[in-house]
Amino acid sequence: MSGATLSLLVDGLIVGLLVATIGYAVVLNRKLAALREAKAEMDALAAGLAESVQEARSGLDDLMRLSQDSGEELQRTTGTARSLADDLVFLMERGNALADRLDGAIGAARSEAPMVTAPVTAAVNGNGGDRRPGGAEHRPAPAKRRPAAPQISPEEAKLRRALQGVR
Repeated sequence: MSGATLSLLVDGLIVGLLVATIGYAVVLNRKLAALREAKAEMDALAAGLAESVQEARSGLDDLMRLSQDSGEELQRTTGTARSLADDLVFLMERGNALADRLDGAIGAARSEAPMVTAPVTAAVNGNGGDRRPGGAEHRPAPAKRRPAAPQISPEEAKLRRALQGVR
């Protein structure tokens, strides 16, 4: 083998390796282009994910704020309801005591007043009197009146009716 053949053989080997390298570079370039496209898609996906996470975080913050506001409102309402319930219990106790006092006063007034009955007339004509022989009209004497029961205000009467309805 001569020097020229050897040189030609080495040059052929280098050309073969260069062709293989160029082929490999083309394949590698295509893969890198696909990777760049995938990277752009991944960046868009990551940006969308970050935006979704931010929206979720904002939604959770809003939800926490609303739940805290609702809890505070519930506490205020519960406090008001407790106060009103206490006031109602107090008013009921006072109303019961007042109703008992009124019952006692009415019972005492009834027991002290004598029972008076009006005389019964046999025949009454259209004008309210009875006819006696001789044409004289007789009207019965007015009955003795019982002492008037103590006057109560409309509010007390209303409270008494309400309390009697509860009993």
